[in-house]
Amino acid sequence: MLAFAQDATPEPMEIASPKSVLAIVERRAQAKWGKRGWKQRLAEEYCRLSELSDGKKVEVPSRRKHLDQVFERGNCNLDTILILLACVDCKMQIACTTVEVEELIG
Repeated sequence: MLAFAQDATPEPMEIASPKSVLAIVERRAQAKWGKRGWKQRLAEEYCRLSELSDGKKVEVPSRRKHLDQVFERGNCNLDTILILLACVDCKMQIACTTVEVEELIG
């Protein structure tokens, strides 16, 4: 029995890094709020959206420190990325691919 896979060698998926997503957030935040005050406004919006999402109040100064660390390190968890994207009017999109295997009998 032979097996034939359509697209047996599919193109590798491009993997976005947290750093590249944070760069998009930074660019959009600067465009939205200006280069001088974007971090403060981003922290304020983050707190507002976070509270709407889970009902927990977060203080802006502590969130601002956390976000400063996030942008310095270029890394954070998925929850933070999703809220940051929402702050700048973005959302993440997922693209899935499949490989179909057909069996040839004979």
